Amino acid sequence: MLRWSALFLILTCSQFNPAHAQTITINLYGVGSNSCGSFTMAIEKNRPSAALEQNGQLYYTEINTYMQWILGYITATQSLMDKNSPMAVDFYGIALWIKKYAAENPSKTIYEAANAFCRANGLSIERPAKLKTTRKTATGSK
Repeated sequence: MLRWSALFLILTCSQFNPAHAQTITINLYGVGSNSCGSFTMAIEKNRPSAALEQNGQLYYTEINTYMQWILGYITATQSLMDKNSPMAVDFYGIALWIKKYAAENPSKTIYEAANAFCRANGLSIERPAKLKTTRKTATGSK
């Protein structure tokens, strides 16, 4: 009887063990798969909202592109939440938070930085214990 009880306990507990959680693959598109180090270098060149105008055309800077991706991620995360989630952080506040995170974690991705910002500001959604990310480009995986 003790042997069956032990087997039942092992099988029951193993189902709740995070080590056995399902791995979910997230395909990263755009600059979200770039490193935080590249964000840090870009923000040193221009302010986060910078754009250049030449011959009547508007060209966005690299840091502006990063910020637009991050804002899109935050918006998408908020839209998946089941509750209202007003944030008291403006565009430049987000940029400064991400800048600090990126400087401390240069090998992490922009996706990870945006996700960390969301978690730190109460915008997290339920995720599996294990996430695997793959970088997607216009021509496929990289």
